[in-house]
Amino acid sequence: MSANWKTWGFWPLQLTVGMWLLINQGKIAEGMAGPTLKESLAVYVEETMEPSHDNPPAKSVDNWLAQNVPTSLIEITEVQIEKTNPGIRLKLETTSPLKIPLTSITGDAVIADLPNTILRLPKGEDFTALNAADGISVVNVTNLPNNKVRISIKGKEAPPVIEISSGMKALVVSATPNASTTQAPGEDLVEVVVTAERADDDYFVPEASTATRTDTSILDTPSSIQVIPKQVLEDQQVTELDDALQNVAGATVSTTEGRGFQINLRGFDGVPVFRDGFRLFSPNDNGDAAGQGFPEIANVERIEVLRGPASILFGQLDPGGAVNVVSKRPLETPF
Repeated sequence: MSANWKTWGFWPLQLTVGMWLLINQGKIAEGMAGPTLKESLAVYVEETMEPSHDNPPAKSVDNWLAQNVPTSLIEITEVQIEKTNPGIRLKLETTSPLKIPLTSITGDAVIADLPNTILRLPKGEDFTALNAADGISVVNVTNLPNNKVRISIKGKEAPPVIEISSGMKALVVSATPNASTTQAPGEDLVEVVVTAERADDDYFVPEASTATRTDTSILDTPSSIQVIPKQVLEDQQVTELDDALQNVAGATVSTTEGRGFQINLRGFDGVPVFRDGFRLFSPNDNGDAAGQGFPEIANVERIEVLRGPASILFGQLDPGGAVNVVSKRPLETPF
């Protein structure tokens, strides 16, 4: 009765060898030995091996040993890279010949996995080369689980084109950058310069002069200042200053029965009004800033409201703040 070799293991082989030695020991002494050990193994393999689709029956002992004895790993002992025109040449020195692997593309990289292989380099476990050539950014050779070695060659903008050849004890990978990422020979690069003008942001004013009397960035100004730009005045169709100050939080305007208007800021009355940094007074002003007159809005560029005691810069002692009306500046051309 035949038995499956994979099920019974190696003990039938040991039994066959022992029986052969026992039966033929007398003949061996007389120099008249029967069948040789190799012939007996051939008979045993023929009787006990069952054919299968994955493992066809062995025709000889050598074939059987080739099918059942594990194959040793192929070692990569050295990796060399050299620059060619216009790519690179990667050489892997091995202990045995390697089959040419299949390649795959992941993103901008070309990947090739070598089975039954291990990377054993004298200077570390992995091999990495950066910017090996124009159009090739990274070349990497590294170990993977299950006795695999991965070769990865990444292009800068597109996966490179590679060719693989195998020798007796070497595997050579030639990589060329993709044609779309390289410059054709003799082709001149054309420099393109793009110029643009910054458009005015509708409601954004980066600088103000009220807090420092100079055009200083609001972000760099150590004071609380709010700017009402020209675009807001135009969109709201503002004709008087009190209408514009409605955009300022905490600012109120009240009338003084024919004497003018009074501005309240941060809870303090009598906030002064300046025109381009100069104090405005009404004809009936008695010095308490209660009867100041408002300037014309038609030629106003923006309105800057300074909160807090920083208004002392204008000689104002009250900690409420100050309102500065900035006039439109003349243009380079008549308008």
